[in-house]
Amino acid sequence: MKAMGAEATTTVLPLSPAKVERQTDSAPADQGASAPLEYALLPVSALEPFRIRDLRPQVCERLRGRIAAGYNPARPLTVVRNGERFLVADGNHRLHVLCELGIEYVPCVIRDDDPYTLAVRCNEDEETYAPMDLFDWLDIIGRLRDDEGLTQAQVAERIGWSRGAVSQYVMLADRVATQVLDLAKAHQEGRVAEDATHVAFNFTEGWFRNSGIYRLWPEYQQALMQGFITDRFNWSREKVQREAAKYERWQTFIQIARDELADTRVGPRFLDTHSLIGVGVTVFLRIAS
Repeated sequence: MKAMGAEATTTVLPLSPAKVERQTDSAPADQGASAPLEYALLPVSALEPFRIRDLRPQVCERLRGRIAAGYNPARPLTVVRNGERFLVADGNHRLHVLCELGIEYVPCVIRDDDPYTLAVRCNEDEETYAPMDLFDWLDIIGRLRDDEGLTQAQVAERIGWSRGAVSQYVMLADRVATQVLDLAKAHQEGRVAEDATHVAFNFTEGWFRNSGIYRLWPEYQQALMQGFITDRFNWSREKVQREAAKYERWQTFIQIARDELADTRVGPRFLDTHSLIGVGVTVFLRIAS
């Protein structure tokens, strides 16, 4: 296959036995696009990562041996023209490994589609090396909203979701403290290597929505998440919800205490959390009686 911008004798990465030639073809029917596809052997130096998600170190490690032994031309990178260069819409783990190994050329499919749309579509491939998880989607939706100024409806159209689904992810991002999401992300299944001392969990939008964590103050969101992690994710949904309800009661009592002490010399700022809860309970029982 002819290498763009290079002599025919240029050394490229070792390919698996299949023959690859530069060609143009129509898009597969399941990709929902009619634009022609262009296959080419491109210089790795002309490729730029499309940074919409984090790289998984364990995925790169798994790919390293495979690519060093011989790149499978049946798995080309999917790229989009970006001036004189190309954005890698699908295949950024492979691109990272190619750069590490010093490989100069790689088979690519050149598309003219939107890179966000392509990235999402390619991720639906059952053979993808690293399926997108909750935190990838939060990043994508956040970037489309913040960097490109899109509405929820426009984001939904861009990534092929319903507006309602996008709305649920936006609510999660708005209601859960950043440090809590970072803590969950650090233990997300597929992002950490599991062993005797490290256990991962598959956090989803539904888990957060049904947990009760949205109603909690940031410090109690953090406490709930830390407890869940400390117990190695062995809580049932009901256990998570009970913990959230407990913290919500604490919040109620603390707020009652703060209101009660606001105009006194003691002042709520001079009391620790447990003392505030005690005052709140006392006031609550007095009012209730």
